[in-house]
Amino acid sequence: MKATLKLLAFAMLCWAIVICLITACGGGAAAKHPGGNTTASRLDAFSWSPVHLLSSRVTQHSAGISSQSPFVVNAQTTTPTIQNLQGVCNATAPSSGRAATVLFNLGRWSHGACDDAQTPDSDIGVTVPHNGQVGNLVVDAVGTGTGADSGQIEFEVISSSTGAKTIIPVTCTLAVSPANSKVHCEDRATGHFTNINAGDQVVVRFFYNAGDAYRGIRVTAEYATPTF
Repeated sequence: MKATLKLLAFAMLCWAIVICLITACGGGAAAKHPGGNTTASRLDAFSWSPVHLLSSRVTQHSAGISSQSPFVVNAQTTTPTIQNLQGVCNATAPSSGRAATVLFNLGRWSHGACDDAQTPDSDIGVTVPHNGQVGNLVVDAVGTGTGADSGQIEFEVISSSTGAKTIIPVTCTLAVSPANSKVHCEDRATGHFTNINAGDQVVVRFFYNAGDAYRGIRVTAEYATPTF
């Protein structure tokens, strides 16, 4: 009987201690937040939790990516639009001296038979719709070149405002080549990029000498807006 009473007394003492501790903890939290409820106080006490820290770090990391990522588009940067200007000529006509022919689709509009020797120049070229630049010329053909100026390309720009023709520095020359050989020249010099205005027209002429014979002529240039 005595043993039972001692055990009961010990249990009651332990329970009283637990109640005191709970009261003390609750009172401390409430003291920090007068007028607030216990639940809100406990939530504030745990505001340092790893969840809060993780959220903060993710936000900072995301901001860093936004400011440094190479995939972020700068709205103030204009990407140039580039289109091809291409002309062809099936063959040059025999000539007793230096002659010129305009390429089909770049000043000649009837057909690609450039061997008629009837179109050395043109007053109607390809109209450009916007202000931009012309450059990056590439020429390919098959044939025979007898001189340093054989197979020379000449670009003309017809002004939309005055109608004046201007020869621009975009050019290259096929020069001397064996009979029936594949020939190539190009002009990709950035210093030769030439500004043109909306409404201007482009005409391309192909020059050759007596004794020259070319076929399968293909001329390609690029038109970029607003610049290359």
